[in-house]
Amino acid sequence: MQSRATADLVAIRATVVAALSLLLATVAHALAGGLLPAVWTLVAMFVLTGVGAALALDRRASRTRLALLLIGGQTTIHFAMTALAGHGDEGGLRATTVHGALADAVHHILEDLFTDGPMMLAHLAAAALTGVLLGRAERALWHVLALLRRATGLVAVVLRAVPVVTFARPVAPRTAVTTGPLRLQSRLLTGSSVVRRGPPALLPAC
Repeated sequence: MQSRATADLVAIRATVVAALSLLLATVAHALAGGLLPAVWTLVAMFVLTGVGAALALDRRASRTRLALLLIGGQTTIHFAMTALAGHGDEGGLRATTVHGALADAVHHILEDLFTDGPMMLAHLAAAALTGVLLGRAERALWHVLALLRRATGLVAVVLRAVPVVTFARPVAPRTAVTTGPLRLQSRLLTGSSVVRRGPPALLPAC
């Protein structure tokens, strides 16, 4: 049974997948002679790709899943770049309308597939290889997390087994301190309470 990933772990892994997808797509688009869109558009592509990747990374991902995520993300971003920025001056002129932008994107992607097949295969192979490397990193990450969970559980068991020893501070005996008048009064009371036994003392003769 695969354990679910925490929200922080999902966010980190999705960020890595989105960053690699954007990087591969940008390189592929630039090598194909395409124009890059505005910075805010790249940021939006990065965020959307990260959200989509997060939905598929709530559990431990296999190499195949990571490779498919990279290939799908790269292809989608490349298609979006072609639709928004185009290829050269002709593409920018055709992309003045939504219909023209989509037509230009489809045209260039089909052109890349049929006329520059080796280049497209190289991009797909790069994405697949990156996915395999990510798969190894994913496996190592989950292995480290499993070791940390075991170590944490072992420490908790040891802490529960060790008895808690408390050291009490020695308390010095309290001595009553009497003041002058109280001490004198106690002496008078003590002296008056002495009972003398025996024959009465002889009175001096007159």
